[in-house]
Amino acid sequence: MATARITDTKVRKLRPRATRYDAHAGIPYLYARVEPTGRKSWYSIFGHGSNRRTKKIGDALAIPTKDAFELHEQNRRAWERGELDQQNPASLTVTKLFEQYWEKAPHKGVKTIAERQRMVTRDVIPALGQREASAVTRGELIQLLEDVKGRGAPVVANRVGEILRACWRWAYRRELVPANVAEELPDMTRELPREVVVKPAELATLWPRLTGQEVEGFRKAMSTQIGTALLLVLFTACRSVEASGARWGELDLDDGWWTIPPARFKSGRTHRVFLHPEIRQRLENLKPEEVKDQDLVFPSPRTGGVLGEKSLHQALTRSTGGRYHVHDIRRSVATAMGDMGVFPYVIERILGHAQPRLQQVYNRSELDQPAKDAWTRWGDHFLNEVQKQQAQSHAEQVCY
Repeated sequence: MATARITDTKVRKLRPRATRYDAHAGIPYLYARVEPTGRKSWYSIFGHGSNRRTKKIGDALAIPTKDAFELHEQNRRAWERGELDQQNPASLTVTKLFEQYWEKAPHKGVKTIAERQRMVTRDVIPALGQREASAVTRGELIQLLEDVKGRGAPVVANRVGEILRACWRWAYRRELVPANVAEELPDMTRELPREVVVKPAELATLWPRLTGQEVEGFRKAMSTQIGTALLLVLFTACRSVEASGARWGELDLDDGWWTIPPARFKSGRTHRVFLHPEIRQRLENLKPEEVKDQDLVFPSPRTGGVLGEKSLHQALTRSTGGRYHVHDIRRSVATAMGDMGVFPYVIERILGHAQPRLQQVYNRSELDQPAKDAWTRWGDHFLNEVQKQQAQSHAEQVCY
């Protein structure tokens, strides 16, 4: 029994559902597509499977059914002649899909795009790169994540899952794939936030290593670049990537401020950090006589470029036996400041965390002065712990 042709009234009465659906228009191959947002569009959809071809006609509320039927008839004739100009979604491979995704999607976490691309190149493309994106199943994506987990990288599998969900969501909204098969991908492991907090007294035990002294149990002293970069993290609670990528043009050693530009800061905005006189002096000692603004403060001794992502982590692991990571220093300094009575909103300013939306609108203060006071108090407190340990060590040597 033939289906009655859809009318303008019926188009207006089509209601959105939780997922996108196509309402048959009553003539072969013509559909009114309804999005969960309520948007309605006319589509000519010809063939099935690998032969499927689609051609968008336009807004179903703006184009009357009579006109839609005529435009669809033109599409049908073009399809029969093999001249339909709309790209066949089935011809879009996963590799090409990601190429479009990296180029056109509005990436929020722009600072991590390079790492995301490396994950896709390493884990997704070898497995599914030549598959037609429209034919990929949820089962195949889950198997891919389980394979990543199986090689001993469950957290990486979670990150890959996030990328797949974001890419397929974007592709589905642009109608590059017929369904969002990545929408409900499961996490491969439960991630718990790290809670390691190192007391100032224990952080102070790092001082001999970070200042280039020969320490018993180590074959050689730590390099000046690595040691000073870790001291910068310790005095300021900055992120390791911010320290390792610092440029001389960002540092005002006379006034004591380090201005991290938006391109290098996680939230994409300028972040000002006050430098305690101790770390300021060590940076001054490290500064070459002739230097350009874009020269790295801590160039890699091997390549001359930015220190590798793992350089600071590996150096700290060797010095502590792996008891804590570089990012744990950031948490530990923030905790110590809290114990010293620094207000939480000042600590958040020091860490560079974004304020709640309402506070961003009404409170435009940069809090430079209270943050400067907190950085200074913390630096003095840390150096006091270092002096205590040095005095104790000297007393033990005298007694011995």
